Amino acid sequence: MGKHLGEGLPLVWVLTSARYELVYNEIFSTLKSKAEKYRETFALEFVYLDFEQACINAVESEFPAATIRGCWFHYTQCLYRKIQKLGLSTLYEENDSVCQWLRSFMDITLIDGDVITGAITLLRENLPSDNGLPAKFLKYFDKQWVQKVSPKYWNLGPHHLRTNNLVEGNSENIQHWK
Repeated sequence: MGKHLGEGLPLVWVLTSARYELVYNEIFSTLKSKAEKYRETFALEFVYLDFEQACINAVESEFPAATIRGCWFHYTQCLYRKIQKLGLSTLYEENDSVCQWLRSFMDITLIDGDVITGAITLLRENLPSDNGLPAKFLKYFDKQWVQKVSPKYWNLGPHHLRTNNLVEGNSENIQHWK
């Protein structure tokens, strides 16, 4: 996706059913070659992804100077799905302190990166004492969003573009071209 006059603009569509690092590397290599053919440089400055590790690895390999960010919509969607899976939906809807605590995990991605560690610590220290389910959510968050997916990918801080849904919207339109 490119940005022109403040609007998100899809630049390249790639249709593939294989989501492997090798496939992504080949895609990026092909795009670089095509750009060179036209005496252009295909260099990525910012990349917004859906937390797919194979794609993250390929971008880091092919474009080491690029800044990778995850999509805030997909991040919050993952968190809410886990809330549902753990059986926290009722508490989320009916208990204000649990709701505020869980929503803080959704919002934490929007704070400055310099304070992210302190914010996570604060959330750990203020675990709601309600039937043990919030503790299970905290365990999930630590494993998935601190250890597995580094905060450097999901902490958006001051960045203005927080979602890649502009591209997904255009991808949805492709389906209607048949």
